[in-house]
Amino acid sequence: VQQHFFRRGVNKVFRNKIKPNQQPAGTGGNRSRGYTLVEIAFTMVVGLVMTAIAVPMVQSTVRAYRFRAAVADAAWAIRAARYQAIMKGYPYAVAFNAQTNTYQVMNQPIGATAMVNVGNPIPLAGSKVALSQDVTLQFRPNGLVQASVGQLSFSMTYAGKTKTLAVSRYGHVTVTP
Repeated sequence: VQQHFFRRGVNKVFRNKIKPNQQPAGTGGNRSRGYTLVEIAFTMVVGLVMTAIAVPMVQSTVRAYRFRAAVADAAWAIRAARYQAIMKGYPYAVAFNAQTNTYQVMNQPIGATAMVNVGNPIPLAGSKVALSQDVTLQFRPNGLVQASVGQLSFSMTYAGKTKTLAVSRYGHVTVTP
């Protein structure tokens, strides 16, 4: 009895199965599976248009980021040199070089007769940043700042945009667009 029930159940299952060369119902019979050439071409055109729109936006974002990073580097160097002069109790200086787009930190330890370089020149972020002038800012241990070369303000330009960094006599850095 159990064997007969098992055969009836199996036969029911196999009776409703699709035969190997038969199309499922509702597929139209002749249509093969997959995408047509028109569908693929349309998808590629949409993708290319979206890429063409996105690339300039990404490039302008990268340029803006590089410029902000270069300005932040310069402002940080000024603040850090002032802090070091106050903390260590002897003069520090930062020299910005317009030709090489670098800055050099210098100090004059107690007993030294002149400023000496601290490490190597550091490039500003964004290699195509242009400085308006060479500037050397000297920081005294009491917090005062003076420009021994150039002025207490200078401009940075990148990709047609300019920002001005102004340093007060007490080392406050202001960036204006």
